[in-house]
Amino acid sequence: KNPLSILKMSIQFLQQHPDNIDFKKINKWYQNFSRSVTNIEDIINNMVQLSQHRSSILDKEPLPMAYTIQRIFQENSILYNVNNCRPTFGTLLPIWGEKSAAYQIFSNLIINAIKYSAQSDSPVVSIDSSHEDDYTHYQIKDNGIGIPSEHLPHIYEMFTRADNVGSIPGTGIGLSLVKRIMERLGGNIKIESEVGLGTTVHLYFPIVKPFPEQMLLN
Repeated sequence: KNPLSILKMSIQFLQQHPDNIDFKKINKWYQNFSRSVTNIEDIINNMVQLSQHRSSILDKEPLPMAYTIQRIFQENSILYNVNNCRPTFGTLLPIWGEKSAAYQIFSNLIINAIKYSAQSDSPVVSIDSSHEDDYTHYQIKDNGIGIPSEHLPHIYEMFTRADNVGSIPGTGIGLSLVKRIMERLGGNIKIESEVGLGTTVHLYFPIVKPFPEQMLLN
């Protein structure tokens, strides 16, 4: 859904400002169109694969994540009109994963962090990673509304949302999908949350074999 929203937003922007955009900016918007369409295709293909092979393990390759994570944050800060949300990026290590699956995981979680911290006076989303044993451990932390403790055991159930979300948009599908994809990657997800303080999501991606040295330097 998110790449579709970005595509729709871009088209609407061009329609509303037909005479006020120079060629270079128009070309940049067209590049955004192309990326969004590619992401949509990848996500659809990935969803089909997940539905057809429920017990299969996704193929993995080493993926640099810094640019992807920062772009997801920037695009969705604009999309959800949360201009005052401050990102804090720590070390953004590569992972072993599948490209469209990784995009879907981080897109869902970063969107949640942005949406549910938007009501804070000074919303902050922090993303960091480290190597722990045989895993790349990512943490996505926000200072948003948090999840009531009684809802935590049910957060991965399809169409389930906490009762404190109010009018914040959502479908209740995202975390269920993320958990399912992480399992297909041989990884794990854990969530810590406290009402009024925020939520921290822990992602554990197995390290299949050593990363290319150049990828770690970047």
